[in-house]
Amino acid sequence: MLQDAFGVPFSVREYTDISWLAPYGQVEEVWDGLISGNLVFRVNGPYGRMKVKYAGARPVNYSGRPEDAVARLKNAMDVYSVRHRAVPELLTCGEVNGGRGFAAFFRWIEGESLFPYPPSPEPWKSLRRQARETVMRMADDIIDLHCGLAMAGRVAGNFRDSNLIYSRERGTLTPCSLDGYLLMPAENTLGRMHGSARFMAPEEYELHAPIDERTTVFNLGMLMFMMLGNRDTLALKDWTMSPRLYEIASVCIREDPRDRWPSLDALRSAWRMQAGQEIM
Repeated sequence: MLQDAFGVPFSVREYTDISWLAPYGQVEEVWDGLISGNLVFRVNGPYGRMKVKYAGARPVNYSGRPEDAVARLKNAMDVYSVRHRAVPELLTCGEVNGGRGFAAFFRWIEGESLFPYPPSPEPWKSLRRQARETVMRMADDIIDLHCGLAMAGRVAGNFRDSNLIYSRERGTLTPCSLDGYLLMPAENTLGRMHGSARFMAPEEYELHAPIDERTTVFNLGMLMFMMLGNRDTLALKDWTMSPRLYEIASVCIREDPRDRWPSLDALRSAWRMQAGQEIM
């Protein structure tokens, strides 16, 4: 059914009360097609522009129970307590709609998704046109963020470029959501896990396979090839930095997790040692 968010239409399977959202300002956009079970609102008002995630409705592409979506969103909140400049800023969160729903309020991140809807290659093309020092800094920020998350006991889950927000003006790359990140120890309980196939490790397709830091190492290795090389060929001839940095990225994406960098910290150390020499 079609509903109205104070002037902005959105679709749900059944009516959901969003009157609790009114004090936070004007709804500018609604994302109603997510498989997570959440509705996402961009709101601009007395507290500035915010991204509001709401669980408790029945979005059109979600076939699960609203209470399961509520539990997942609540359980994800502790990941946002990790202190890092690339972690989305959680302003507040709590039960809404008479306790039937849960909402998380984030400061809005200015920029564009690297995988926008409708799909366009332009954000990736713009990123690759940035100065190499800028691209290297963006890559370092993402690696460093995942080191911090690993120290807090979290590894990447549902890794996808649609969740990466790129700012052309500031030359930054920031994840807009960490909800799908997994508490260690983690296991593949789905067979084909959630995420973009462009970044997924082999174990993310293998039921009951361990999911650990080496899985995130693979995800980040593929991201490096997207940023600095060619994800389709993975060839040295398409790599824009040195052969040594290519070798570091290549170790990340070896099929057997035992042959990759053993931890995110090991990857960060190797990456920074070589990158520091190349951008001096």
